[in-house]
Amino acid sequence: MLADGLAEATARLHCRNAKTIFRDAVERELLDRSPFAKLKSAAIAANRDRYVTPDETSAIIEACPDVQWRVLFGLMRLGGLRCPSETHGITWGDVDWERRLLSVYASKTDRTRLVPIMPELFEILQNAFDEAEEGAVQIVTLSRYNLHRNFKKILKTAGLEPWEDLFQTLRRSCETQLAMTCPQHAVSAWVGHSQRVSERSLPPSHRGAIRPCDESHETVRPIRWERSGKRSSTARHRSARLGRRQVPRGGDQRRNPRPGDGGSGCRSIEVLRSRAFPPLRPRTAEQRGGRDSNPQPPDRQSGTLSN
Repeated sequence: MLADGLAEATARLHCRNAKTIFRDAVERELLDRSPFAKLKSAAIAANRDRYVTPDETSAIIEACPDVQWRVLFGLMRLGGLRCPSETHGITWGDVDWERRLLSVYASKTDRTRLVPIMPELFEILQNAFDEAEEGAVQIVTLSRYNLHRNFKKILKTAGLEPWEDLFQTLRRSCETQLAMTCPQHAVSAWVGHSQRVSERSLPPSHRGAIRPCDESHETVRPIRWERSGKRSSTARHRSARLGRRQVPRGGDQRRNPRPGDGGSGCRSIEVLRSRAFPPLRPRTAEQRGGRDSNPQPPDRQSGTLSN
């Protein structure tokens, strides 16, 4: 496979699949032993080190044709969300305007996590909220079809060449930028890594404490308030408006309405802290997002930042 030009990561993936098949044959006593048993197949990082810089990020935001594309791009590059399963699933009720946190449900892991909202993403969300129709629930209303093709056109307008793994590269770039100033275990939790991958980023003495604490959120908070402090009253006004807009005709359409919200449409931060990582109940097909931008086999083991 390597001689045919396949990447080593791809070759190892096929080797893992072969080992699984032959191991099952051995367990069924169809074979005495597996010829692939000693073949190296551990996952390695793919040779994709493209990093979308802050300057390129600003250029892409300027090249976006409308606020919806700015929101979608901002959620991927500045929030580290998967597209489209996470970007198209969040609602305005998932935005905590006062604490500047975003509650994200991941269908890939069946978990909900809290993501701190960067200043640039906060401004994009504010503009999208202003332009949203009364009674709007979903934040991203773009169709899931032709996203890659349309995004390549945006990159051309911004003067950039398309890269491999268009949307996954944005997610990795977000994690790389956050890891420059924040603890890696907190960053891994924000972007939604599995516990196994996140624990490998920690020293042995700290493994098991992979959940971000309040101090981790505060690491990025001073930057956000410095750039957007003058909008604090506006944020409170938006929270008040959100209570009226989150109940469109026909009843409450929020994805996870809970008592005690006080009609604000923003979930209680105390509830989110206690429920950010435990597994949630299975969702219906309509509630779950679409295909992830980085589907992985269930037995893949990786210690890289590409999950």
